[in-house]
This record gives sequence, structure tokens and C-alpha cells, in this order.
Amino acid sequence: MHSRFSHIALRGVCAAVPSNTEDIADLIKQTDSATAFTLKRVAALAGLQRRHVAPANIFTGDLAAAAGETLLQRLDWHPSSLDALFFVSQTPDFLSPPTGYLIAAALGLSPECAIMDVSSGCPGMLHGAWLASGHLGKQIRRALVLSGDVSSKVVPAGDVGNSVLMGDAVGALALEYDEAASPISFHMLSFPDTNLSLVNYDSGYRPMPGKPDGMVMNGNKITEFCLARVPECLQSHLEQENASLDEVDVFFLHQPNKMILNGLQRRLHVDSSKIPMIFANYANCSSASLPISICTSSFSPESGSLRAMFCAFGSGLSVASLLADWDPSRAFPLVMVDAPVLPSPEHA
Repeated sequence: MHSRFSHIALRGVCAAVPSNTEDIADLIKQTDSATAFTLKRVAALAGLQRRHVAPANIFTGDLAAAAGETLLQRLDWHPSSLDALFFVSQTPDFLSPPTGYLIAAALGLSPECAIMDVSSGCPGMLHGAWLASGHLGKQIRRALVLSGDVSSKVVPAGDVGNSVLMGDAVGALALEYDEAASPISFHMLSFPDTNLSLVNYDSGYRPMPGKPDGMVMNGNKITEFCLARVPECLQSHLEQENASLDEVDVFFLHQPNKMILNGLQRRLHVDSSKIPMIFANYANCSSASLPISICTSSFSPESGSLRAMFCAFGSGLSVASLLADWDPSRAFPLVMVDAPVLPSPEHA
């Protein structure tokens, strides 16, 4: 599915991560020899050095509220000026009440602000941006997308190989209706994961006797999917826009691991300098890995406007891409969160 919007401006991006980090080298020293061997192998293949991990008292809503508040302040947007909030996550604090409403209260948004919780994983930031773009107009002028997960809380600790690959973070994207904005376009493909190669068995109400608790991932199947479908999506997107890979200045990609990113770079035949890579220090942060790669890239505000392709892929299984002009000065430093932001229920 391809869609184009003529009057949507990307006003800013930031992301929040827990200040608590886990160094893989330290973890290897603290464990038994068999586990250490597995960790060394996984870290080497994935290119992982450390990750940000939410402690027991910090959840997705806390990171989202911190990212949202910071972005509103950076843009000098008063909370009452926000018309829509999209909270996108597969690890919400609550299903009911929707976590987006708790975040809205923490941010001080107007009762007139529309709030929507959306369930989506790695492509979630772009799914939220597409939804926001479809609603913005002369009456609904400003939207905030908050997207991310605390995946470390749902991968079984005994799954040594996959557990260390997941980091925690939430990204924030501000969009605004602007009649002078250059066009942006989205391209989305879906391939229903009926074999459940990437599934969190604890995330719903369907009983699954005999299945493990938490998130389970078939790494080989996911790798095959990414290497086959992501280039297909990007090429199709560019064809729809009568553009070519050479015209794109930077590819901000979801960051599942170094091996997949290197494979995509080779299949796309683009220079590695065009693909910022942040996995080594953040691991796979689900949908927040995209904003983290944007905010930690080496592009300076003096670089001027860039033709950027944003692409995320994973749970669903699905691929989503966004082609837009991007101003690097709109990317803001990461927010480090060391304490809960949302009030606990007993103090609400």
C-alpha cells in the first residue's frame, strides 16, 4: 500500500532510554562458562556491546512521557496546542485504561486532544506517523507519536541468545499540518506471521498450553524475512515516487542487529556511510530504534535538508517506509530516564 501526503511537516524527533545500562563484557564475566560462550557468540554476530535496560520500576509509559515532554519543550509547543496523541507499543503499562490516556495526563494535554493506543512492534513509529498524517488537516494541526517498548521485560531470562539482543526505549515524533511542507510518502507491506515466528505468548488472552512464557523469536526466519522483504519494499516505494536509491542521502533503518543491517546494505548496493548504525550501544529497541538512529547520527544542522528514507520492519510480519525531506536540526539529544515519570497507582 502506497500513500502520499502533501501538507505534513516532520517537526522533530527525540527518544528516551533508561539511564541504566548493561555491558555485555561485564555480563560475560559474571556468568558460567556455557552461558558466557553463548553470550560471546551472540554479541559477536550481532555486533552488540551494551544495551539500556529498564529497571523494575520503569515502564513504557514512563519513557514515553519523558520523550513526549522533552520534544514538546524543544519545539516550544504548549501541551494545549496538541490535537492528537498516538501511543504505539506492544508493552503498554495497561490495556485498560489505555496507557496513552495516562501519558496525556502526565503531559497536561487538553481534554480536546484525541488519544489513540495502537498495538505495533518494530514498524510502530512509522505506523503511527502514517495514522497521524491521515488525520492532520486544517482542523487537526498538530500530532505527537510516541512509540517503543520495554522488551527486556518480556523476553524469558533463560533465552540467553535473544534476551541480550533487546533494549528498552521510546521515541517521539512531532508532525504538523503545513501547507508549505514538501510531500511525504509511505509504503507498507504486510505478511501475516501465521507460524508465529515472532510472538509474545503472554500478550493476550488466547491460551497457548505448552508454550513458553514471554517473547519467542525464530531468528533464522526473521533474518530471511528482513533480507528478502525490506529491499523489495524500498525499491517499490521509490518506483512509486519515480525516484532511485542514488537520490536518497540517508537510510534510517530499524536496528535488529549488525548482521541484518550489513546484509541490507549489500542488497541495496548503497554505501555504508548512508546507513547510521546504533545497535552496538542500544541493542534492538523495537520501534524506538528508528528515532534513536536519527537522533544519534553524525549529520549536523549545517548539513542542510536531506532526502531521507526511514524504514522499519518486524512484528506482523510487516515492513513500512517513509520518504521525506529531513532537516537534521530537528533531531534532539536522547533523554536519560532514571526514575518513574507516570505516578504509581497508589499516588495517582
